[in-house]
Amino acid sequence: MAVFWYKKNQRKNLIKNEMNKLIIKSLLSNKFFGYNQKIYLGKLFIKYKKTSSISYYKRYCVITGNSKSIFQQFKMVRHWCKFYASDGFLVGVRKASF
Repeated sequence: MAVFWYKKNQRKNLIKNEMNKLIIKSLLSNKFFGYNQKIYLGKLFIKYKKTSSISYYKRYCVITGNSKSIFQQFKMVRHWCKFYASDGFLVGVRKASF
């Protein structure tokens, strides 16, 4: 099993890029800048690709890296969440039916 911790760190690093992108986008819509300044800001805005947005990335399981059926509280796929809960590794989780 590989642990996909780098995707979590990648999402944290994108927060700064997201703010810079929003600031440049708001400055582009400002009426007080001239033509040359808007061209410069447009070139800066083009540098931020679609993949630099934080909402572009999905949630992934910390253990397997799957993106389907993730429990938000544990950041794990439901199969592994059930496995760890039955062994008692997840605190506060118990079986609902017997």
